[in-house]
Amino acid sequence: MLISGGLPALEVTLRTPAALETIQEMAKIPGGYVGAGTVLTPADAEAAKKAGATFGVSPGATPRLLDACEANELTLLPGAATATEAMALLERGDTVQKFFPAEASGGANALKALGAPMPQITFCQPAE
Repeated sequence: MLISGGLPALEVTLRTPAALETIQEMAKIPGGYVGAGTVLTPADAEAAKKAGATFGVSPGATPRLLDACEANELTLLPGAATATEAMALLERGDTVQKFFPAEASGGANALKALGAPMPQITFCQPAE
């Protein structure tokens, strides 16, 4: 229903025991792109890719996590809350980032201030 309605990208957070099995089943649906949310560790990245995820979403990013996603060919939407985090991700080529935790970090005003000197980065602000 979501795919036929024009919403082909679907995220399943890795916060429940059924998440990987759910990703595995959703990955079988033609026309959809299923991703894993709350990817926190290299093991999460590997398990998500093996389950059929085509992308991952993380509240942050560590060098080990970024390397694991790259090694597993799992596109990652990494999280950043500070200019230093955003710049470190930009150095690695991540031009699309998740502003997280958005509200706790100052919301829309903080996002505008963070993004202003870095127009080459597109920030996603999740609904919290």
